[in-house]
Amino acid sequence: MIKKYNLLRLTIFILGLLIIFFTWRDLGEIDVKEIISGSENIYKRVIIALSLYTIKSVIFFIPIPVLYISVGMFFPLHLAIAINLLGITLEITLTFFYGRFLGKNFVEKIMDKSAKVKKGIELNQQNDFIITFFLRMIPFGIELVSLMLGASGNYYHRYLLASLMGITPKLIVFTVIGNSITNSLTIGSIILFTIAMIVWGFFIHELRKRDYVRLSTF
Repeated sequence: MIKKYNLLRLTIFILGLLIIFFTWRDLGEIDVKEIISGSENIYKRVIIALSLYTIKSVIFFIPIPVLYISVGMFFPLHLAIAINLLGITLEITLTFFYGRFLGKNFVEKIMDKSAKVKKGIELNQQNDFIITFFLRMIPFGIELVSLMLGASGNYYHRYLLASLMGITPKLIVFTVIGNSITNSLTIGSIILFTIAMIVWGFFIHELRKRDYVRLSTF
């Protein structure tokens, strides 16, 4: 039974790689802004944006800042932030459970050559909430983190809360940047941007001070 389950996991993983291989050229030509702006209907745009987040959970090659900025460009700021929060929740949830499905040993074998992943797994065993939060604050591959933490057996509710706490300041910053491209800056958006930057900087500063979390060694 275990062998059959491992075979199923391997088969799904290989199928994913094959899909990426045969669609590589098309992936490189994806224009997220054009896709989202392709419909005048705001409800269709919301569905398109969330669909892109869903696709990103399987195919990792859409840069997450591009999604944040693109959504910010084509929606009112408050709605853009809400859509990005919903989208990133969907993305990190799907990738987390994909990692859970693949299993710790399987994911570790795939990522065995990454010293950063090994370090992340070691730190995660000390304090999963803090490490999840930390990994979301720094510029580290969002899907790689989700796969690793899902495979490590983290509790989903702790993972999700820590992830959103770490992601939200950056998400707001990039969403405001996108919104300012197509809309005039308002006092509200400037204040929101400033607060997000301060919070982001504060937490990075605090995390640097922790003995077990050193950005220079991770």
